[in-house]
Amino acid sequence: MKKEEDDLTIINEKEKKYINEIQDFEQYWYLGERFQFNEFAGYTNAPFNSNTLNISKKGFRGKEVTFKNINNTKRIGFFGPSGLIGIPVNNDDQTITSFSNQFFKNEDDKFEAIDFGVISSRIGIETRLITKILIEYDLDIVILLSGYNDFSSYVLGSLWDYQDVKDIYEDGFILNKNSANFKYFIKRIFKSILRKNEIKKANKLSKKNFRGAEKYFRAKRSQKIYYLTLPDVIKEGTELYLSCLMQIASLCNYKKKEFIFIPQPNLFTSKKKFSRYELASFRKQNNIFGADENLQKSRIEKFQKSYDNFILKCMEHDKDKKFTILDVDREINKQTENQDIFYDESHYFENGNKIIGETISKYIIKEFS
Repeated sequence: MKKEEDDLTIINEKEKKYINEIQDFEQYWYLGERFQFNEFAGYTNAPFNSNTLNISKKGFRGKEVTFKNINNTKRIGFFGPSGLIGIPVNNDDQTITSFSNQFFKNEDDKFEAIDFGVISSRIGIETRLITKILIEYDLDIVILLSGYNDFSSYVLGSLWDYQDVKDIYEDGFILNKNSANFKYFIKRIFKSILRKNEIKKANKLSKKNFRGAEKYFRAKRSQKIYYLTLPDVIKEGTELYLSCLMQIASLCNYKKKEFIFIPQPNLFTSKKKFSRYELASFRKQNNIFGADENLQKSRIEKFQKSYDNFILKCMEHDKDKKFTILDVDREINKQTENQDIFYDESHYFENGNKIIGETISKYIIKEFS
């Protein structure tokens, strides 16, 4: 019990530095809209404005970006999930793309990094979004930082989309099917009332306790995962992921764009010497695999094995020059236990974002100046 209390104390003390960032993210993610419709890609982030977290009307973190390149720079499109976007402890100037741009500004201002990250994205939407963005925007280089969301989901038996995203798609088709069914809309009213009450409860918890709404919804999710009995789909998932990577590589080759793939660094497979905070976070703050310790341990081991195997397969394609794989973990692993890099299993403090952003920028300048 002492160790558990120590872990929570370490986490709580660290988070005091990021109260504004975490509260803004909680308002957006747990009490807000989350997503908006996007043709072909399916969805992007919902627009949001606050002191620390700003998402544009098009659904991407930061300022509005023009379709055409008006700055006479080489534009680099960054794609990936929430780890790329920089939540929940990073303000707008502390994301991976922000640090990448800061480095370019100091070293070589011919390049510009643009954030096209989407929270909860997996390889399916990332493939579609890259396809659409390459048609709409002037880009020279495509960077995809990804992998964690997919392989952690394969371990839990989810091959295609997260359930909350899948529900949105299914609800749309069910609504269309029942557009003339009065009873269906009566049921929807009752569902809306239940949802409204749930949000009201979460709002009260948010005002009463720091991270109150987040802890409420994460606890509910953790219980669902505990009872999840689906078999893993790691074999099928690996095939799916590599197939999508090949599609992106082929598209970029067709469009004469450079494609760089970065396997997403995460707390489970990192070889870094963990700080006290990171060890505490590993033990207490990751609930992606459920709350039961024994089940969680076996699922983490499955994830580690499958993720390492996947990266080895990616490196085979790198040798064939189908795409470039950039290992940013190498730089992260050099950091000492005095450095907090990982906030939780798949998100980073500003130190982590800076290392990733600068590693990418150094590679870009070296290869494409």
